[in-house]
Amino acid sequence: MKINSIQSYNPNFNARSYRVYPKHTDIQTDNNPNLGKNPYCVITFYDDFFHRNQIIEKKMREEDGVYHSEVRGSIPSFLYHIYYKDTGLRDPADGTDYYVKNAPSYRDYIPTLRKHFNQPLVHAIKPGKAVGKLIFKDEFTDNDSKEIKEPSIIVTNKFFVHAGNPNIIGLLFTENDMGALEHLSTNYRQGTKVCATVFDKEKLSKLKSLNGKNVELEVKDDVLNASVTRKKGTPMVFLPVKIPPMKFSDKVLTPKEYTPDTVGAKALNLAKLERLAATGKIDVKVPRSVALPWGYIDKLYKDNPDILRDPDTNKPIVTEYNDKYCREDMMLLMKTLKQNGIYPNAINSPYVMVRSSFNGEDLANYSAAGIYESTNAKVDSQHLYQAITFVADSNNSAKAMESRAVYHINDDAIKPCVIIQNKVDPDYKFTLYTDDNYGKVKIDMYSGANSKYSQPHVFTYDKKTKKLSYDSIQMPNAAFVDLDENLQISGFEPIQNNLSGNKKLFNTVQKLVDNALIIEKEFGHPQDIEGGILGNDIYLWQTRNIVNNGQ
Repeated sequence: MKINSIQSYNPNFNARSYRVYPKHTDIQTDNNPNLGKNPYCVITFYDDFFHRNQIIEKKMREEDGVYHSEVRGSIPSFLYHIYYKDTGLRDPADGTDYYVKNAPSYRDYIPTLRKHFNQPLVHAIKPGKAVGKLIFKDEFTDNDSKEIKEPSIIVTNKFFVHAGNPNIIGLLFTENDMGALEHLSTNYRQGTKVCATVFDKEKLSKLKSLNGKNVELEVKDDVLNASVTRKKGTPMVFLPVKIPPMKFSDKVLTPKEYTPDTVGAKALNLAKLERLAATGKIDVKVPRSVALPWGYIDKLYKDNPDILRDPDTNKPIVTEYNDKYCREDMMLLMKTLKQNGIYPNAINSPYVMVRSSFNGEDLANYSAAGIYESTNAKVDSQHLYQAITFVADSNNSAKAMESRAVYHINDDAIKPCVIIQNKVDPDYKFTLYTDDNYGKVKIDMYSGANSKYSQPHVFTYDKKTKKLSYDSIQMPNAAFVDLDENLQISGFEPIQNNLSGNKKLFNTVQKLVDNALIIEKEFGHPQDIEGGILGNDIYLWQTRNIVNNGQ
């Protein structure tokens, strides 16, 4: 294990201190009982928009004897005092205000916070090397990307829609971050030679000094090397994608009936996982499923006249439930779900997963990860109908059509197929890569709702040394730092989910790795696997080939 146990830190509290969050700063003060019990914070700052001073008065909230007042993160500096309305007294008592010359910026403390959670300061979404012109620009948009005319490496603050310009060979982000195995990461990885988020101030300064120059860049976790070079960069090459044709079927299909010409690869892979589990080759559980092929989806549309269609293509873009036309279809479907053990859910969730399995997903050289929608649904007529059509309608979304254009895919070749599957509410949810290009299995894992965390727990397994390590602790979206009166760090948010001492979980993660390597062998290709851990059981609900179409 890499990570030692981190103890909660309780700083000595001063009369005034500050807590810095992603979007605001809290002024904190311990109440002086001689002043009063009804404090208000009076903040004065210069408003650049109105070109004058603004005054904000806020009642301070009390938590465990400490009073707080929020200051929004966009205020660069401010004056403030605390006024007790019940007594008329104030702090400071001499009529002056406290002056915060340089208001705390959350961005300034991200490197320290990441170290606290053992997260890398250079987070490689796609490790590797690239040669191209370095463009350092704080705000970079999709429109900007269309103007790039030579192989380039973009350094910018926030994620943007990467529309597949082959001259964008590298992406480095300086503010946003996410798990390396998330859908957007998968798309960035597929469409670039290198991609990373960078929070190391020295390395960022180095990159800024290279703005506009032709550079050679190398990126790995906590490694970023960049230098001027005479080498010539080459653009990405996006190979055309062949879409398997689909025959018409308007019946609900069970896994034994899944075929390459009726369902997409996601459903086929799911059925293969079920067979491997049923024959004892892998020791995991696979939530049961059925698939609705495109003919069945087409019938749902025809049975419901209340559909909003695109005036140019006549394709559905919004499909509203109408009880008069839709109820019979849904009642028959719910009966089928019950017959196949999907509803009622025998696991632990009142919902089902409703997921895309289009014929344009999870292909040998094109994953389309995150391009088509998936959701959860209650098993009643309205919610189930709306979930199915929501997933199917994503076939016509702008991001789907843009992605298909990059890979020269004809829109009409894509046929929607929808999987309905038992939902599991796990203790831990994970995405696993059986090969990270460096001989390691990588696992991004969340304990709790992953939407609450900007970074996951990270485990790696070295195939050569057979060693499993725990590298990073999941980092909350609202992680904070405590500052003293001089704006120096006095403490951090206590870490609640350090898994380094959880021997039971380590045994389960090792079991997960063992099964993942068997799956990789059975599929004959490195796999991107999604699932969860509930108690001692491992559930897998998806596997796909790791692909890299862009070259």
